Amino acid sequence: MIIDTDRYAQERDRNKRVSQLYEVRQATVVAYGTLCAVICSIFVTLNGRLNHVILGGLVDRFIGWALPLLSNVNAVDGTKKLALKGLREFLNVGDIGGVKRYALPILKACQVLFEDERTSLSLLHRLVGVITLISLKFLRCFQPHFPDIVDLLLGWALVPNLANSNRKV
Repeated sequence: MIIDTDRYAQERDRNKRVSQLYEVRQATVVAYGTLCAVICSIFVTLNGRLNHVILGGLVDRFIGWALPLLSNVNAVDGTKKLALKGLREFLNVGDIGGVKRYALPILKACQVLFEDERTSLSLLHRLVGVITLISLKFLRCFQPHFPDIVDLLLGWALVPNLANSNRKV
């Protein structure tokens, strides 16, 4: 009985550490996305080549980290959720003129994940949040993809064994 109690306590402590680590990772990703959005907004007002190279590399590394995660079949949902959260923050905070060049690659990566039938419902809700933000801020970028996105949404909504609560976004 003592061994089971110790094992339970160890498991509880491990779960608590994992949860805290995820919260730290989430805060880091949000801060990284926000920082990159601010950097993109600075580009609109700066003309310095050195600043563009140094700061642009940071933004490109962020996008280069997040987008491949969305298409990586080996990445777990938690990691994809973090990437989507960072991308959403990046698009939300960023000045339209500064982040518009990244909107289409983000939309295409989201669409690929959207088309994947292995995508979980919890990931789908975050995905729809990013796509909705793109549709509101970058209408010209979104318009050509609108029919495909609607088709995918209808496909998800018409899944026969999906609960009614999961059909609403």
